[in-house]
Amino acid sequence: MAFYDNFKHVIDWFIFILAFGFFAFFLPLMALFGFRGAESAFNRELVTFYYGLGIITVILISVGELAQFASKFSPKIYNAIGWLGSIIHNPEMALLWNKQKQRFFKGFRWSQKTLILLWVGIIFFPIIGIFQVVNNTFLVDLPHIAQQILPIGEAILEVEPSGTEIFGLVFLVGLNMFIWRYVQKRNGFDDFIYWVITIPTSIVVGVVFYGLPLHFFRYAGSDQSLFGVAIFWFLAVMLLILFGNIFIVWLFKDVNNLFKFLNGKYSDDTIIVYTGIIIGIIAVVRIFIWLIRRERNKKKIINFLDFG
Repeated sequence: MAFYDNFKHVIDWFIFILAFGFFAFFLPLMALFGFRGAESAFNRELVTFYYGLGIITVILISVGELAQFASKFSPKIYNAIGWLGSIIHNPEMALLWNKQKQRFFKGFRWSQKTLILLWVGIIFFPIIGIFQVVNNTFLVDLPHIAQQILPIGEAILEVEPSGTEIFGLVFLVGLNMFIWRYVQKRNGFDDFIYWVITIPTSIVVGVVFYGLPLHFFRYAGSDQSLFGVAIFWFLAVMLLILFGNIFIVWLFKDVNNLFKFLNGKYSDDTIIVYTGIIIGIIAVVRIFIWLIRRERNKKKIINFLDFG
């Protein structure tokens, strides 16, 4: 744990880069050249645009992580660039963080671990997706991939690499959070004041200055669609503020994309039934893993007592 604490920013950054490389870079590339997606110029241009957006925002996030890593080792460096930061896995920046106990508040400690948080997201976000399917009202729209592509390739490109849109939000909102944390430390005001300032400014930065402009021209003729977009980006901002974790926000975006795609391919009943089955399997697997770990911990305690 001491090694991770010292190099947390580097380790989290490396995991983020691996995830970006696989989900947002390799899978779309496979869809283009392995499932005939590249036969359409539109698909190639779309993926190229999101590759560019993803690479730029990943560089910005990396700079923020590097700045925070360097700031840990020198007060002078912190005074110079301590305001520069970004969120990858930063529970200490989250609204749920208990500063006195250096962990999340009771009842939310499970969400401090990225894998468990993603388990819960994989179960909960599809429920939101089903609600959108039933009401035929979605918080996102898709770029409408050209049809020459094979079905699996189409599914991949409808989900990624457009998920990289979330990286820009994470960088801007994370930067806003770090700036106000820097100001807080320099001026000595308490956490209540910090959050009173940070939450509304993060919503303005994430929704008004990023989310809505990013989609304005696509939805300019529909107030209802723009309202849905605003709701989506508001929820994304709040997820980031609550958990301080880029991966849960990224998952939220991809699941919304996936259900929008499924809605155009299958009936509501089919989507509901298969989603319910998958959620059930995931929940059972997670409970099974939890039971195995609990039994192992019990055996360790028994062995220790026997030894004593």
